[in-house]
Amino acid sequence: MDEANKLLDEAHFDRNKPIELWYSSSSTGALSWVQAIGNQLQSNLKVPYLLKSLPWSQFLPLQDGKGMTGPFRSGWVMDYPSIYNFLESLYGTVALPPNGSNYVFYSNPAFDELLRQGNNEPTVELATKAYQKAEDLLFKDLPAAPLFYEVNQAVHSKRVRNVKIGIQDCIEYADVEVVQ
Repeated sequence: MDEANKLLDEAHFDRNKPIELWYSSSSTGALSWVQAIGNQLQSNLKVPYLLKSLPWSQFLPLQDGKGMTGPFRSGWVMDYPSIYNFLESLYGTVALPPNGSNYVFYSNPAFDELLRQGNNEPTVELATKAYQKAEDLLFKDLPAAPLFYEVNQAVHSKRVRNVKIGIQDCIEYADVEVVQ
């Protein structure tokens, strides 16, 4: 905390002005963890906060139009199992709104070039190396602060077995077996 407070002081951060923490009211359970983040800011850094909530139908256009006036909640579930799906969709210049989901409005030609290189590699292994370099650059620039990854849970009856949640957070129905 000492280092964080020192950095805020060096940046002449105004601790009298509340930070607005944005989240979608359509997101189940969001209030509790957004409040927890606000409480941590207030307790540890003496930064007051205000909660800003909108239904998803109003939240999304505000993201598209750079209308957020403070940190906001965003998320992504992969369309297909590749790191590229996260990197380009969330941080590629081509994914800037209104064309995509790059709501932090990150744009770095070197990052985009590494994605292009990965896409042109002949094997998954070589592509992954290029994507990892892009990821390293992204971590250096840090346009967004990752907070957590959701964990899904599922229950099932004793009448089925081999129930697994796959990489895309869905039950792998093709693998489920009915017990006779």
